[in-house]
Amino acid sequence: MNDTLIDFFIQKHNRFDVVINELMIDPEPSVQLPNVEYIELYNRAEYPLNITGWKLLIDDSESLLDSIVIPENSYLILIDEDDSLAFEGFNTQTLSLASLNNTEAYVGLFDANDKLVHEVYYHKQWHQNLNKENGGWSLEMMDANNFCSGKSNWKSCENNLGGSPGYENSIQQENPDTVAPFINEVLVVADDEIQISWSENLYDSTLYFFNSYVFSNELNPRSINHFMNEAHIKFFNDLEEGYIYEIQLDAIEDCQGNLTSIDSEFIQGLWPEEGMIYIN
Repeated sequence: MNDTLIDFFIQKHNRFDVVINELMIDPEPSVQLPNVEYIELYNRAEYPLNITGWKLLIDDSESLLDSIVIPENSYLILIDEDDSLAFEGFNTQTLSLASLNNTEAYVGLFDANDKLVHEVYYHKQWHQNLNKENGGWSLEMMDANNFCSGKSNWKSCENNLGGSPGYENSIQQENPDTVAPFINEVLVVADDEIQISWSENLYDSTLYFFNSYVFSNELNPRSINHFMNEAHIKFFNDLEEGYIYEIQLDAIEDCQGNLTSIDSEFIQGLWPEEGMIYIN
């Protein structure tokens, strides 16, 4: 055997190296593509990734991905095993794929250690086109590097096929996130619980720590449950009716590194009793 040089490496991927890039949630009536639901993954990294043992979660249904390598800056189409012949010649993987809800659903990608890689919670309104909401057109991500934005970074496919599986998305363009995260609203959902809705999906670890939040009136959190763009915080004591509470958070960072501090407020209103509101 002659002197031989062989390259090898230990894979160390990062969160968001692979993103959910295109979704065909309602293929019927078909435009020109096969009448098949699919999920397209895109490897954003500059190196190939072996996704052996990775998991796909569609709402509560989990599917295990087989051994396959996604080359750098390349695509993988996930389809149900009953549709194995639908995209011959493409980089595909067949699996027992739960049906995608035509209105809305959660889709999450996790590695073999159950660490989140990417997730979206889509809604058919992301089409931003009433005609295409009725089926046959895929939802595409506009900018794969803006992976934590929702509706503002997704739209209907614009090519004549109805989708772009295995190819660059038809709506591909730069759509950078340059806006720092902010609170859309704070709702009092129980006597001792609030719900915070953020402007985008956030993964800053400080959002899970009690001491990151400063509340007025000596209000102390008992539990924090943060998921994507929504957080539920329960307190040790019930909120006082009619009192305006202040909330402060320092140095909250989004996926693109936009940094901000937050000052907001909320109030515990009166829960209506019979006869308080009537048809006038």
